[in-house]
Amino acid sequence: MKIGDINRFNNSKKLASYAGLVPREYQSGTREWKGHITKEGNKWIRWILDECLTIHINVCPESPI
Repeated sequence: MKIGDINRFNNSKKLASYAGLVPREYQSGTREWKGHITKEGNKWIRWILDECLTIHINVCPESPI
């Protein structure tokens, strides 16, 4: 799966939303909660990013992420 032309996203937040990497948000009045990622975006993008992160953690365990 390809993202396509990166310029079709106005900013990085829109790309993160497309990939489903943004936190779920709950609001009630003045209270706001943020939960786990929504998983409503592209599952293949999330999968490959997870694979890359796992490899990075195994190769560079001292690297802050």
